[in-house]
Amino acid sequence: YLFPWVISGIVVGYSWRFVFDPTVGLLNTLLGAAGLSPRPWLVSAPLAMAALLVAATWRSAGYSLVLQMGGLQSIPEEVYEAARIDGATGRRLLRHVVLPLIKPFILINLITTTVDALNTFDLVLALTRGGPLYRTEIVSLYMYHQGFQWGFLGDAAAVSVVVYAVGILFTLGYVRLLHDRDAL
Repeated sequence: YLFPWVISGIVVGYSWRFVFDPTVGLLNTLLGAAGLSPRPWLVSAPLAMAALLVAATWRSAGYSLVLQMGGLQSIPEEVYEAARIDGATGRRLLRHVVLPLIKPFILINLITTTVDALNTFDLVLALTRGGPLYRTEIVSLYMYHQGFQWGFLGDAAAVSVVVYAVGILFTLGYVRLLHDRDAL
C-alpha cells in the first residue's frame, strides 16, 4: 500500500507519463484494443489535470488507507458491543461511535495530505511540466519557474511565504476542527 507514497515523485510522474503517452502509452493502447480512439491525455488541459489528479490520488491513497485502517483497528470491540446493546445500528453507529473515535486519524490525514498537496512539485514537473499553456502549473512549480527559470527570486520567496501561511492556516483550522465536538 505504501509503495507509491514512498517512491520518488519524479519516478511516479514519469511512470504515469508513460501510461498517458499519446503514441505508446498504456492507456491509449488499451483504448485502441477496445476499438476506441486514442486521447491526447497530456496535451488537453482538462485531460492533463485529470491525469495529474489520477497520479496524485494513486500516490497518496495507500497512505490514507493505512492511516484510516489504523484508526478503525484502534477501536476496541467492546465499544461496538456497548453501542449495539444501546441500540445503535448502521448510520447511528458510524456517526456517533466510529467517526468521533477516528476523528484524530481523519484530521491527521487531512493535515498531511494538505501539506503534501501544497508541496507537490516533482510529480507535476515530471508529468506535465505545468503544461499545456501553464494550465496545470501549481504553486510550487510557479515558484520554481519564477525563481530558477526567470530569475525572480524575490517573487518566488514571496510566494513561498504565502504558501507557508496557507499551510499554517489549514493546519490550525484542522486542529480547531479536531477540538470541535460536533464536527464530523
